[in-house]
Amino acid sequence: MSRKLIVVGNGLGMAIAPEQFGLKPVMQRVWREGLEEDERKLLAKHFRDIDEDNGPSEERHLMVAQVAVMMPELVKCEPISNITDLGDWFSTPSNLDAIKKSLDKYSFEIAKDLFLCSWKKMADARTDACWAENLLCQLYRWKEGLLDFLRDKNSHIATLNYDGFLYQAVIDAGQRTEYLYTDRFKGLPPKWKSYFIESAARYLHLHGSPLFWGEPVPYKLSATSLGDGEAPDEHHIRYDRQPDFTPHIILSDGALKPLLIARSEVLSAYWKELENILLNDDHGERPKEIILFGYGSGDDHLNRLIGQSGCPVRVVERREGNNIPDGEKCWKDKLGATDVVVDLRKNILTFDKWATRPAESKMEDDA
Repeated sequence: MSRKLIVVGNGLGMAIAPEQFGLKPVMQRVWREGLEEDERKLLAKHFRDIDEDNGPSEERHLMVAQVAVMMPELVKCEPISNITDLGDWFSTPSNLDAIKKSLDKYSFEIAKDLFLCSWKKMADARTDACWAENLLCQLYRWKEGLLDFLRDKNSHIATLNYDGFLYQAVIDAGQRTEYLYTDRFKGLPPKWKSYFIESAARYLHLHGSPLFWGEPVPYKLSATSLGDGEAPDEHHIRYDRQPDFTPHIILSDGALKPLLIARSEVLSAYWKELENILLNDDHGERPKEIILFGYGSGDDHLNRLIGQSGCPVRVVERREGNNIPDGEKCWKDKLGATDVVVDLRKNILTFDKWATRPAESKMEDDA
């Protein structure tokens, strides 16, 4: 069987509704609506280049606070150099626990907001009925085309986003067919296991999920326990009612992501399995092709793994004035790879050529 690896980034949601899935509006929406005033004040003092009213708009704004929270762990294993201007962290170490809790809550609420965004709900809210109908038809065609390919080839999936659209679609499809995807959570309630089902294709949440909680034994919530994104319900999970809450979510500047991943048993295992798929050939064969769908190339640790694998790469990305030679050169440089083709599209949701790799890069004039 010639499996592929499909890596899905935040471009999946951005193709439909940037105002709902763009990181900047989500970070600022959660800042206003998902945190208490005292939490905002505390975090604002330790985030970089933000004001308290608007909150962060980029992952890098969180970096100094994240480094400071990790400092007690970091200094035990290696010297920390070239880190300056950490404010009053060392003079007031009692702040660290409060900052960590507020930071964890903020990351969780952002991931939850993205997970609960319902594209159908957004379409229903539009006054333009034609737009809504076209949107839903387009999403359905894209989803079914991908699922048909997955049924046939049993390829691996790795996600860098938090929205629940693709994950739920794969789960629903798995309940109707014999093929199985595994993310290592098994049992009732789903508990973290130390193994993957050997024959199953992998579904790797490389940056985590709001469904993953707990230490020392992580477990997975049901999607319904998060609510529906509307008015909160007493039966739905709320951060402030979970004293043992430990998130498994990566929301950080690219340079810090490997350190945050290493702190999570769940995410470390996903990245180890990705390394096995790409480099160690544990599954009998390396991927026939890696398809990067809606990925912006910002994670250097992922780029290095892809380049080291030597696998052919196809990049599906939105056309934003790029031309083919520039796009190819940029991706080859980023990945350190030589066999790269680029598929530029006005709308990446028109992409349906999962099985067939083109001989050269192209630019689609889709509607």
